[in-house]
Amino acid sequence: MKFNLSSNSCKSIIATTFLLLFTSSNYAQVIEIQRISSNESDLYFMHKIRKSETLFSIARTYGVNLPELTNYNSDIATKLITESHEIRIPIEAHSILEDSIPGASPVYYKIKPKDNLFSLSHRVFKKSENLLAKLNSGNTSNMHPGNFLKIGYFKFNVPAESVLAKEVHPQENSERIEESPIHLIPNAAYSRGIAYVERNRLGEGRYFALHATAPIESSIAITNPVNMRTIYAKVIGRLPPIYEAGTQVVVSSSVARYLGIPDNRFYAVITYQQRK
Repeated sequence: MKFNLSSNSCKSIIATTFLLLFTSSNYAQVIEIQRISSNESDLYFMHKIRKSETLFSIARTYGVNLPELTNYNSDIATKLITESHEIRIPIEAHSILEDSIPGASPVYYKIKPKDNLFSLSHRVFKKSENLLAKLNSGNTSNMHPGNFLKIGYFKFNVPAESVLAKEVHPQENSERIEESPIHLIPNAAYSRGIAYVERNRLGEGRYFALHATAPIESSIAITNPVNMRTIYAKVIGRLPPIYEAGTQVVVSSSVARYLGIPDNRFYAVITYQQRK
């Protein structure tokens, strides 16, 4: 018996499934795969940023690394992102499962003009035509633009109590460095990338930082692009070689708390003074 996957009926199925999944899990959802037109093998889906998420927690949840995430989202590098901002999540075709497992979400693709089963099967999703037929109840002939084709399933990597992190507030008695507008930093330079939190050796209640080039005793602005919080920290030393390549700054735990960072590393935007 064939299943008629009309656009309206499939949208209804996806919406209903989404509601059922969303009520049972923070991250269970129906995934609609999209592809970049210039390269049909570059697949992605959209994620709406939620309260207290960081780019690192999002990357960890979906099993991607930070460079991949930033490559697919050029606006991360040009503007601050906020709650409800949508970003692209890259996904590899081989990570789409053929069979459903507990906690996995169904993956669909919205058919576009000029799509055909052979191209989608062999060039884009690397799935056999027989498998796609099985996933779609035997009906793969209704390849009209706007219809949905089920591709498989995707399992999120959800670490316990860390993906949707608790909101963190700065301590009331923490010492604060007086904030000044970013443009008051003389000879300012900007960088974006990995920031680490040193919770033991930079002093509790102090807004301190280690940086590779900013003058010692100068203040640098550190911004969490997810919630747009910015704090100024005092540079007290250089980055030690124990941190991974590409690390931009190491901050004290008080800086992390102010920025709402629950993890030991995060993605940050840094404004600092260049050495003359």
